[in-house]
Amino acid sequence: MKRSIPLIFLLCSSAFSLHAEQQGITVVGKATLEKAPDQFSVSFTVEQRGRVVSKLKSSVDNKVKLLVNAIKSLRVADRDITTTNLQITPIYPQRNNRVNRAYIAGEGNDSTVYSVSPGTSKTKSLDMEFMLKRIVKVNLNQVNRYELLLDKAVKLGVTRISPVQTGFADAESLYQQALIQALNNAKEKANKLAQKLEVNLGAVQKIQEQAYRAPGSVLMAAEAMDVSASRKNYTGVNQISAEVTVTFAIQH
Repeated sequence: MKRSIPLIFLLCSSAFSLHAEQQGITVVGKATLEKAPDQFSVSFTVEQRGRVVSKLKSSVDNKVKLLVNAIKSLRVADRDITTTNLQITPIYPQRNNRVNRAYIAGEGNDSTVYSVSPGTSKTKSLDMEFMLKRIVKVNLNQVNRYELLLDKAVKLGVTRISPVQTGFADAESLYQQALIQALNNAKEKANKLAQKLEVNLGAVQKIQEQAYRAPGSVLMAAEAMDVSASRKNYTGVNQISAEVTVTFAIQH
């Protein structure tokens, strides 16, 4: 029994030393940079509805071609212009079985109704329609180009214009700057805590980077129906943030 006492004492001493080594000050460092955006992304949708696909395709393709030419006239590089393939969606006539008739919905008095009697065929066949669509996406580096392009797109008969999404060309570089500031913020916090506790701050034991926060996109209204002849000025800044959790050792 006496021989086991030194062993027990040794194990207790080791556990105490390990606990002391694990002690430290853990802080969260944060930093946020603000900068005016220098990248602008917008999508234009060209749609056409009708019965003859070939005519619809010709009309949609022609509008897309004119739109792309208008974009290039603003000195936008080819790599910043993306066009989707033609999308075709069939539109089937609506039917109302409760009153034994089929109809094509229209507006007001323009609705065309065809009567159908049980056991008999329709007096007139219902024609299927098609919706054809293509989307043109543009990346710009100057907001004034967007304003000029908006006017051109509306005049060309673009169906829909998406809200503008903004960002940074050097987003990764800005994030690295924010990350360094977050580390400095963590060290400053730890030093203040150490001074308050009257202990000395030791080496860094652990650093954990939080999930990357992409720059917040600023959405700018761009509905075709709201576009006026006067220019609209878009101002503001985007933010890019970094966050780290750092554990510092305590020197006794």
